[in-house]
Amino acid sequence: MSKNTDRLPWHLTLIVLALLFAVAVIGPVDQLWGLNFLKFYSSTPLFFILPLLVILSLPPVSSWISRTLASLSYHDEGRTGRLIIAGLVISLLVTAAGLLFPSATYLLGDAHLRLNQIADGKLFLPTELIDFLLHAVAYNEIFQPLGYNSYDAYHVISALCGFLFTLGVFRLARYMAPKQLWITFLLTLSSGVLVLFFGYVESYSLLAAMLPHIYLLGLKVIDGQSKIRCYIVLCTLAVLVHVVAAVILVPSVLLLFLVRRHDPARRGKKMTITLMSAIAVVIVVAYILRYFEFGSVSLYLMPWFARADFQHGIFTANHFLNIFNWLYLAALPALFLAPYVLIRERMASFYANRKTLYALWVVIPSLAFVFFFTPQLGGPRDWDLFSLVMFLWTPSMLTLYLSQAGRRLPVQTVPLAVLSLTVTLSFAAVNSNVTTSAERFSEILEVSKFKNLTKEYRLLAITARVQPEIQFREVEFLQRAWQQPPYTFSDSVGVLTDLGLAYLGKGDRQRSYQYIMQGLQLDTLSLGNHQNLVLYLRKYGTRRDVLETARLIERRFRGFAPGMMTAGMTYWEAGDAESGGRCLQRAYELDSEDYYIILGYGRYLLDVGESRSCIEVVSRAIEKNPQSFQAHYITASAYHQLGETERSLEFLTRARNLQRSQSESRLVQALEERLRK
Repeated sequence: MSKNTDRLPWHLTLIVLALLFAVAVIGPVDQLWGLNFLKFYSSTPLFFILPLLVILSLPPVSSWISRTLASLSYHDEGRTGRLIIAGLVISLLVTAAGLLFPSATYLLGDAHLRLNQIADGKLFLPTELIDFLLHAVAYNEIFQPLGYNSYDAYHVISALCGFLFTLGVFRLARYMAPKQLWITFLLTLSSGVLVLFFGYVESYSLLAAMLPHIYLLGLKVIDGQSKIRCYIVLCTLAVLVHVVAAVILVPSVLLLFLVRRHDPARRGKKMTITLMSAIAVVIVVAYILRYFEFGSVSLYLMPWFARADFQHGIFTANHFLNIFNWLYLAALPALFLAPYVLIRERMASFYANRKTLYALWVVIPSLAFVFFFTPQLGGPRDWDLFSLVMFLWTPSMLTLYLSQAGRRLPVQTVPLAVLSLTVTLSFAAVNSNVTTSAERFSEILEVSKFKNLTKEYRLLAITARVQPEIQFREVEFLQRAWQQPPYTFSDSVGVLTDLGLAYLGKGDRQRSYQYIMQGLQLDTLSLGNHQNLVLYLRKYGTRRDVLETARLIERRFRGFAPGMMTAGMTYWEAGDAESGGRCLQRAYELDSEDYYIILGYGRYLLDVGESRSCIEVVSRAIEKNPQSFQAHYITASAYHQLGETERSLEFLTRARNLQRSQSESRLVQALEERLRK
């Protein structure tokens, strides 16, 4: 690989990157959120990893490993069958890892939003058309009929995308550097983008899986081994998968058209200036539109300077810290190679070579995106989008570095690959554990704070409510949500509702009542706080108190279907069947499309013996949610009331297949026993 005289700069660069990693973990430095994942565990792993990096950095060790990898690459170069098997096996291992160690929470990205959209039957999102449609169809046609939820669809598809991604990286490494296949493969595979394939819920896994294949196809077009129309088709498909692909790939498509007509050796610099001018014009026009508040441009373009109400800006320290963290996480090898490539090489040499010109025009538009586009969820939470955009920097930088015939990668890339893999795998490990995932999320909220974080802390509280490992932190997260300025009316009402329910669940009678009443005083039409009051009175009040509250809800929400349903169920459970039926019927008349209102009214009809009407009403719930245990169980019970045993057994069998808890299992067994009598 490199000669001894060239080793010092590589050693210094590696030492700086390794020291930053150590400081981020040991310090710990919260601002280095893209590399400090091991801090969420004990210090034991670090005491193994740092000495390992030191050992691997020793010239005799790194040289021996480099020679070994080079020897393997040399011997495998002509063995196509063996390489295909190796690529498939490694890809299957990555897929298995993604299936076995998925993300344990839905905190990063827009996970909760995406899961709810899929579960609610949404099929199309314009910005991620094919990706969202794929997950929606997979859930509706495969996972839901088998009794799995929307997360399972994302989990499995992300792991399968990991297979395509790994195979693409392997093919790309084999094409770019057949004599340095294995180290090139490890450097590219080690990207933090790999985490997207570990049950990560977002709309990026399919596009990420396509990127190495797209970059490879671009190189083949340059070499005359593929047609440009194939590249255009694949890039168009990528844009339909997610619109962000247009930012990364459209300039490279234009470049490929230009290099077909003009010799880069003579016109490369002019082509680059032309494309740079076009990008500059687009950016200037975009900022003019932003200035005049045209459409939603201001939501996406970063302001030049931070403001009191928005702490993001191009010329702010946190923006450059975000870029560094994204780069370290997604393309550490590019960060390692960039100083050498940009300092030691003349730009003229890049213009004159088709491959290097192509690599350059994969990097430049993505750099513009990273620099000017606003991370709307904050840098750490939007890591997925920006890391995805940065992923191709590694193969691009490798292309630039390897452009000179016979150039070998420095031996220091061996410990670098280990460092990069350590960061990526520790990130996946943090995400796969509920406790560490929640701890890291709560930390990065404060690190990246640039707006009101009420929704984020409420999301953490919701996660704590359903995860036994962190249930004790629910109130803590809600109190943080309550402290978030600026204090808006809707945020205040929502947090008070959550606090009242949280303290009620903990048996804190005084505080739960305090927050419930505070919420009702702030908003007399807050249905959530009325529902909390009902729960409170059932636990600590009298039947009379509950009935009075039901009458209050009926008066205040006469024209609101969910409110009438709440009043009806409150009456019913307090023993006033007549009033309960009246309110439930009113709720159904107001909104006969709401799944929960249909079920509530159906239960009422079943209890009063109107079995035929119950079956007719609940059939609408089955149409809306074919995987509803409750709807099938109620229907089976209604047929049992009618004495139609065969039909009752038919729906009870479906309910048994849909049961997901011990309580549901007991209901099924009880009805089976009644049917046998």
